Amino acid sequence: MVTPSSATKNTLIHNFQELFKELDCHYAISDIAANPNATFDQIVKNIADRLPLVFQAPELTCACVTILNKAIKTANFKPCRWKLETDLALDEKIAGKLEVGYLGATPNGSSPFLEEHKKLLQAIAGRIGMILHCKILRDSLEESEKRYRNFLENPFIGICETNLKGDLFYANSACLRMFGYESLEEAISVGALNHYRNPDDRKRMMEILKQTGKIGSVEIECTTKTGESIFVLFCATLESDVITTMMMDISQLKLTRDALINREKRLIEAERIGGMGSWDWDIITGELHWSDEIYRIFGLPPGESALSYEAFIGSVHPDDRQTVREAVNQSLADPGKAYFVEHRVVRPDGHELVVHERGEVIFDNKRRPIRMLGTVLDITERKNREEDLKKAFEEIKNLKDQLEAENVFLREDLRLSDSFKEIIGVSDPIKYVRQRIQQVAPTNATVLLTGETGTGKGVFARAIHELSERKNKPFVHVNCAGLPPNLIESELFGREKGAFTGSTARQIGRFELAKDGTIFLDDIGELRLDLQSKLLKVLEEGEFERLGSPHAVKADVRVIASTNRQLEEEIKQGQFRMDLFYRLSVFPVTVPPLRQRREDIPLLVDFFVKRFSQRYRKDIRMIPKKTMKAMVTYDWPGNVREMINVIERAVIVSNGPVLRLAEKIDVLPIAPVPGKMTEAVESRGPRDIVEVEREHILSTLPQCGWKISGPKGAAQVLGLNANTLRSRMKKLGIKRPTTPLNPC
Repeated sequence: MVTPSSATKNTLIHNFQELFKELDCHYAISDIAANPNATFDQIVKNIADRLPLVFQAPELTCACVTILNKAIKTANFKPCRWKLETDLALDEKIAGKLEVGYLGATPNGSSPFLEEHKKLLQAIAGRIGMILHCKILRDSLEESEKRYRNFLENPFIGICETNLKGDLFYANSACLRMFGYESLEEAISVGALNHYRNPDDRKRMMEILKQTGKIGSVEIECTTKTGESIFVLFCATLESDVITTMMMDISQLKLTRDALINREKRLIEAERIGGMGSWDWDIITGELHWSDEIYRIFGLPPGESALSYEAFIGSVHPDDRQTVREAVNQSLADPGKAYFVEHRVVRPDGHELVVHERGEVIFDNKRRPIRMLGTVLDITERKNREEDLKKAFEEIKNLKDQLEAENVFLREDLRLSDSFKEIIGVSDPIKYVRQRIQQVAPTNATVLLTGETGTGKGVFARAIHELSERKNKPFVHVNCAGLPPNLIESELFGREKGAFTGSTARQIGRFELAKDGTIFLDDIGELRLDLQSKLLKVLEEGEFERLGSPHAVKADVRVIASTNRQLEEEIKQGQFRMDLFYRLSVFPVTVPPLRQRREDIPLLVDFFVKRFSQRYRKDIRMIPKKTMKAMVTYDWPGNVREMINVIERAVIVSNGPVLRLAEKIDVLPIAPVPGKMTEAVESRGPRDIVEVEREHILSTLPQCGWKISGPKGAAQVLGLNANTLRSRMKKLGIKRPTTPLNPC
């Protein structure tokens, strides 16, 4: 047996000591890693503290373990001149390093670390790498197991495993609770977990599983152990004839969802019925959301357009865009202030609507605008109704004004009708006038009634209207002499509000009131020249303009005019327009004075006595012959109007059944009249009516050179038809003398 030398013994002892330190370090590290409660950082810290013990002078040795970008050092660690380093690998990938430093000084300035120290550090690094990798794997596995267990025991997600027949192998507590089972054993004892409300659903699901091996999210109605319906959202996979199903009870969610859907439907329907839509504008992102009703209002298919604030402004009528922008900007600048604005919307097809828009801004805690909510109400129909109502009110007002005006005219007409119920008389002159009226009445020709004042030209005008096709239309009587000169134009043609100072309302003119009817212009000779030209325009063009309005108004009106003046003389004096005269005298009719129709006087007297007796509640049944003769022989310069006044006064003063004149008729003032009888005739007092008529004709014929017909003939002067005059002359025995008389 060979005995080792002393040097060899020392080497073996040294090697043994180094190996012992290495093993001791490995065991210490392994003990730490074996502790299930030790964390990764605790293990690394313990490794760092154990490393110095491996070397000769632990008190002068420091260490640092760098792993996964984290450095864990011993308490005495600091940068050293002498150090050893080696890589630290995890799963064969470098993940850090081990570093050992010597804090002391060496006698000869050489490194205290030998090659064997480096190998030792590398061996330790390999061991540490395996330990740390195992720790990481164990922690990961524990975390996965924890997550898996948490997943399986999720209180909301049910999980179960069955075979293709439906036999149950496994079900978590959520699944058991979902279907009303107390334990897995109870569920398994049933034999199958087939709780489909509709058996066809299971068949359909099984076909899909067999074809594709999986089912995505499907909503199925199921039943619990007690038969209660629940709605389940589930997905399933098929592997090796095992069906793994995950499910969630969405019954409450479905009820809430259905309620929300129904509520949204009701809201959409309410918006449609009310014509009001809602919108939501995210000011930060610029996104704009509209309800279906706003799409309808704007004439766009729901959800088809890319919405933005500018797109909305583009749908606003160009004339209203600035108003809308100002309203929105003002609301954005003033927290809590909503804006209200009415504007027009132009649909893609060009149709315009009127909407009422309301918007309110939502601000964050820094008073910055973040959202704007609002509504749009379609008020087009309301605006149209308001406009129609406004027009209706305006029309009603106009009709009211027209009725008031017509009421005034009607009173005048009634007053006239009370005085002249009809044309009374059987004389040839009055028969001739009636004949003329019957000829012209059915036409639309303009009629000029001439004659002395008080002859009843208004009655004849009314008769023309009543015999015409316009009899059921208005008859408007205008007394041109009775209207103020400054108002006659507006009375005839009407005026607009503000046409002149004091004109506070629109006025309908007489021509407009007489639409489709007849207007009677009494005393046309009193009309100013400037108005004569406007009247001429109405007659020629059939239209006129209201005072203060540039728009022409059509006038389908028949014109009847009257005058007691000699218009030919007025034309010569420049007081009447010749062209208007010819327009008016398309069909002239001369109303005879009362003295030329004396045989009608008894009829007129009887008529008016009865009328006024009834009015004043008198019982007058007799008219003395003397009284009647006085009235027949009187010339009546005021004609029928004067007679009415005389008879009315007589009825008033008569107390019994006999008519008594208020004063003697032959002493009444007599105004000179054209063509009056000679003074000799007038001074003779009461005469027989035939004698008076004969003398009147005889006094007229010589003045006309015994010319009967034609211009300036006796018939024209007397207001008779030439044939009528010849007939009266024959009846009265009037013949032209053989000795010629001097012509007038």
